[in-house]
Amino acid sequence: MKSVKKDINYYNHIIKKIPFLIILGLEIVSAAMSILYTATDWLKKIPESVVYVIFVVAACALVLLVWRMILFFMDSQWKLKIQETIHRWSFLGRMADDFSYRTVTMAGVSFVINTLFAVFKGIAGWFSASFWMITFAAYYMVLSLSKLILLSTKFRLRKIEDEVKREMREWKHICYFCWL
Repeated sequence: MKSVKKDINYYNHIIKKIPFLIILGLEIVSAAMSILYTATDWLKKIPESVVYVIFVVAACALVLLVWRMILFFMDSQWKLKIQETIHRWSFLGRMADDFSYRTVTMAGVSFVINTLFAVFKGIAGWFSASFWMITFAAYYMVLSLSKLILLSTKFRLRKIEDEVKREMREWKHICYFCWL
């Protein structure tokens, strides 16, 4: 395990030495060449081996760019600034810190989105007489219903004072839906 961390730190050190603008420029040029090759005919005269080199350089530059961005934002100075910005608003701060609150909130948002999908796909399926769209509507309705049941169970189980008993019942309900 130590050798893996040592290797990662070694590669991180190398990536940090490559100037960010060089990686960004290489990515832009190779992406532009890739787009021009696929979208125009005048680059079709290039030998296939050169095209493969362009695609490989584009992929490598993308990996380097993402890796460099991750290292940039993992810097403790940026991490502290991001955390300060998030914690300025109570909602975002609670979303970042409280796993249970974040889970319930995202489940509620996805419930609303899935319900809207079900309604719109049902309407589209009805007016277009598409059994396929109605099937999708039924799927999203079942998904919404299962999320609604889990959310209502979560709100009902809030009344239980014993934390161990409440967690056991929550897991029981989650496992029940996993087996469906």
